[in-house]
Order: sequence, then structure tokens, then C-alpha cells
Amino acid sequence: MSDRPRHIVIEVLWKPTDLADFLGLPETTLRQWRHKGYGPRFVRLGKHVRYRPEDVRDWLDEQETDPAAA
Repeated sequence: MSDRPRHIVIEVLWKPTDLADFLGLPETTLRQWRHKGYGPRFVRLGKHVRYRPEDVRDWLDEQETDPAAA
């Protein structure tokens, strides 16, 4: 057995329903975005889709627009 301390990082992955609730969008919108290659990055675990919260935050930051540019 190693004397090294074990660091376990627990990160919650969001289900599409979690992200849909967070964004206030229908889950079908997220499905369409994935099909079109749009939206936050996602991870496919077999047949399951999950989102990393930091990927969602990064994507949201990229969507920010300058009100003066509108």
C-alpha cells in the first residue's frame, strides 16, 4: 500500500434535464443543439449524455454579447 495521500475530486455531471432546468429551456432544444453541433460541450457515456458544469459556464461566457454592439 502506498503512503501517498489519495485525493478524490468529486464533480457532479449534469444530465440534460439538469441543464434544461438550469437554462430554462426545453430538453428537446438541447437535443437539437447537440445534433447541430451547437451548445455547451458534452460527454457521451455509452448512450448517456452528461455536461460538465465548467463547460457550461465557459459556453455561457462565450455567449455574452456587448450591449453597445447590438
